[in-house]
Amino acid sequence: MKKLKTGGVPGAQAGITKAREIYHSLKHHHLFATTPDEKPRILQQLVKKSQELAQTVDGVIKQVSARCGRVKQNAKAKLVQMGGVARTLLPQIKQWMATGKVATEKLLHAGLTQARAIPKGKGRVKFGMKWLIHRLTGGYLFGHRVAPRADENRMPAESLKDYRELFGQQTSPKMVVYDRGASLPAAAAQLKQAGVGKVGIPPRGQGAWRGGDKEQKVVKSERGKTEGSIGRLKSRKYGFSHRQERSVETQDAAGQRAIVSANLNTLMRDLGERVTSVGLARA
Repeated sequence: MKKLKTGGVPGAQAGITKAREIYHSLKHHHLFATTPDEKPRILQQLVKKSQELAQTVDGVIKQVSARCGRVKQNAKAKLVQMGGVARTLLPQIKQWMATGKVATEKLLHAGLTQARAIPKGKGRVKFGMKWLIHRLTGGYLFGHRVAPRADENRMPAESLKDYRELFGQQTSPKMVVYDRGASLPAAAAQLKQAGVGKVGIPPRGQGAWRGGDKEQKVVKSERGKTEGSIGRLKSRKYGFSHRQERSVETQDAAGQRAIVSANLNTLMRDLGERVTSVGLARA
């Protein structure tokens, strides 16, 4: 807004004034509002002023034509981005104020729109980005971030795709294990058709298992190991969760760094065990 004001764009000063009012109200809400009635009242004012600011921003954007210079165009692009976030986030905030429940896919950060709230049922909510993590025999991991609304039933096929990118397009794992989120029969049928030997996906609720007792034990064991590996990644040692990076690219890089660090420690463990076993054999 300051750059556009310097360039003489009408309405920019009004936007600056409105933004300062919001900032001061926000500061008062965090630092000085103490009573249960005062905080909701200030929050309602913040939402109202933010909606007014969004309207002002829309008016300012219309004043920047395609013939304007690079500085104005960059400022306009930033305002367009922020306006898009506001149009999504403000209704989500209003829903939370009215119901006390976090909206599905609620934005968590204005600069990281891929970070979302993920309600898990019974009042439980997870926050962050959605990743597809694979665990190989021995505890080695690989994976990548997926879209916030990625369909769980498509993830087993995505897992097979990632496996083939790593080991070759003609290879298939002897067994693919995934959690009950992908329990639709079509997900398992697609893997079988692609050449996977066994598919281990637990059923939802009281549904029937695909295999016998022996295979069920294997699936439960592998699921437990995978959850343990994911918990290991999220520990403070590797920092897969609660990262402070401020862009999607650096967030992805930090996630991959955590996976590589865990794999290096697993490799050193295996090498140490091998050296020990060879030494004992020689003795």
